[in-house]
Amino acid sequence: MSIARLTDALFDQLDRLERLDPEDTERMNAEIERARAVHLVSGDIIETGRLTLAAAEMVGRGINSPLLEKLE
Repeated sequence: MSIARLTDALFDQLDRLERLDPEDTERMNAEIERARAVHLVSGDIIETGRLTLAAAEMVGRGINSPLLEKLE
């Protein structure tokens, strides 16, 4: 997933939350749970990107490690 798609997904979730009827507590609770799931997954995606970038920087500096091969 690209950063642009991730950003779109996060803003789509915000839009869904903003459109909710505050009186519809069942739907609101379901969307809040969905928002939590989106938040957790997006955090994992971002962290994976950071790890990949750090590995690429290490390779760029000539650092070689068997651990880096596992990231490919």
